[in-house]
Amino acid sequence: MTHDWYVACRFTSTRRVEREDILWPASLAHAKRMGTNVTACGRSSSTWVKLFHVGFPAAGIENCLECQNVVSFRTAL
Repeated sequence: MTHDWYVACRFTSTRRVEREDILWPASLAHAKRMGTNVTACGRSSSTWVKLFHVGFPAAGIENCLECQNVVSFRTAL
């Protein structure tokens, strides 16, 4: 699965999906694109966990509002 924006976060937990355990955000989810160490809202994510399999915004968790605004604006262009 490919996403323009995926989730980067400080902490994760394990979630069971279709008989497979996957990492899932356990802290505020930020939007990030490949090739940078900065989130859409401008925070450094160099030490954060990158969840390439989770598109932003992620369902059922708290997403960064600043990142949501940037992603929404860029998607509308």
